Amino acid sequence: MTTLVFPYVEYPSPTFGVTLRPVVTLELYSERFHIWVRVDKCLADTGADVSVIPLPLGRFLVGDETAGRPMTVSGLSPGTQTNAFLHVIQCRLRDEMFEMPAALIETERAPIVFGRREALDRFVVRFVSGTEVILDL
Repeated sequence: MTTLVFPYVEYPSPTFGVTLRPVVTLELYSERFHIWVRVDKCLADTGADVSVIPLPLGRFLVGDETAGRPMTVSGLSPGTQTNAFLHVIQCRLRDEMFEMPAALIETERAPIVFGRREALDRFVVRFVSGTEVILDL
């Protein structure tokens, strides 16, 4: 069994001053430039149906985001929906390589989210109370 461990990271919060978030480091393959791109601080979010990538990085990965399937994403900001395009992205998490659906969201300010569908659901995920996120394959 492969076990991957990532520490929680401190983020500024307007409400709490500082908050700890479970994040992972991924590598995403850019079909546009034929290179792997390391992406730190991807929020491991079991509440996210699908992984989310903000538009600037999405364009770097696929070129034309509109070639994907149009969709809307909600939940990033309470009560709002944002347009997105669904693509299949090659992903590498240390030695584990797989494809995952990702919503390329039409904003620059959304966090990169490592969601459930064909991504976090590949692993047994454990969150250790503000300390670390553990992924077992």
